Amino acid sequence: MFNVWTGWGEVLVLLSMFSFYLNFWIEARIASFDALYGIWEEFMTNVQAWLGLMLVLSCILTLDPMGRVLLNLFEHLVWKRALMEEDKVALKMVTCSCEKEEPYDI
Repeated sequence: MFNVWTGWGEVLVLLSMFSFYLNFWIEARIASFDALYGIWEEFMTNVQAWLGLMLVLSCILTLDPMGRVLLNLFEHLVWKRALMEEDKVALKMVTCSCEKEEPYDI
C-alpha cells in the first residue's frame, strides 16, 4: 500500500487515522462504554496524549524510508564486496597469464 504513490493508499491511511477520532468521540458520548464515557474533553486537552500521537505518527512516517536507506546501503556494500572479489580474481588471472608468456627476442 505504501510502495505505490497513487493516492489511494494515502487516502486509506488518512481515513484510518480520522476514524479513530470519530469512533472515540462516539464511544465517549455513549454511557454503555464505561471506560471511555466522558473523557473526550480530557483526552483532547492532554499534552501527553498529543505527544504520544506525534511520536507514533513520526515513527510510522520514518521507519519505511529508514528501512529503504538501510537496504540500499546493505546492497551497496554487498555489491562492492562482490566486485572487489571479482577484481581480485581477474587480477590474479591477468598476472598468471603474464608470467606464462615467453619473452620476445628483438
